[in-house]
Amino acid sequence: MAAVAGGLAGIAVLVKVWWRRFTGLFSPRRRAEVKAAAAADAAEAATATNTPDAAPAAAQAPTEK
Repeated sequence: MAAVAGGLAGIAVLVKVWWRRFTGLFSPRRRAEVKAAAAADAAEAATATNTPDAAPAAAQAPTEK
């Protein structure tokens, strides 16, 4: 009987954890975090295209032969 009760308690905890993870996906705080991360990624992508490392090969200084 103790093993059955322990198994049922373990299953109940597992369901509780997974339910909170599932409902957490739709929470307002989660949506705000996703929106902030997307804005940060967009800002990083915008600055990455304007770096001097992205200069074309023709614009670089010629090398001696």
